[in-house]
Amino acid sequence: GEEVRYGYITYLDSTEKYVRLVKGGGGKNASYFIEVFNLDFQKIEEFNLTEINPDISPNYLNTKYGLMFRAKDQPAEDVMYYYNVNLSDSK
Repeated sequence: GEEVRYGYITYLDSTEKYVRLVKGGGGKNASYFIEVFNLDFQKIEEFNLTEINPDISPNYLNTKYGLMFRAKDQPAEDVMYYYNVNLSDSK
């Protein structure tokens, strides 16, 4: 099977935390996770994005409203569908 892959670390102004997207092992059926780090780069949380919503793709934008993940399913040609992943409530 395919190995675990780690994405870039991104700083979120809105939460003063760092996040990193991780693709689990298992090839095409792999789950995507988001790891949350504090300012000292200690991992404080991890979420399984695929479990939360299977339609979330690994492509995201870092916006002032939080992380916006592109939906895998894009039914309309002229509309981009995104999911807002809000981490503001995390301690």
